[in-house]
Amino acid sequence: MPAGNVEITNVKTGTETVEVGEKKVEASTKEMDVKLVQEENAGPGIMRSSGESHVKVWTSAEVPGGIVKTVVTRNRPFKVVITTSVVRMSVVREAAATTTAPATGPGTAPARK
Repeated sequence: MPAGNVEITNVKTGTETVEVGEKKVEASTKEMDVKLVQEENAGPGIMRSSGESHVKVWTSAEVPGGIVKTVVTRNRPFKVVITTSVVRMSVVREAAATTTAPATGPGTAPARK
């Protein structure tokens, strides 16, 4: 595999409000420019890969898994925009334990009251 370098520049952080379904979520943001540079001597039969992208990620503890949204815009060698986002979320709390009839029979302890 050819050696390459990743250059990360223009890192910015902030906060933004993002809509997740009908709920507004306060999210931290981090964005950066990413450049992948492969060595020119990639070898025979090996495709050279290089490119430039802008990446922005929104995160929040309010969303299970923490990632609210990501947008990756690849500018070189051609433009592609990839967006992923949480569009609906529901948090299901585990129901309280239900009581069941105690086991009876040989080898079982009497039920406590």
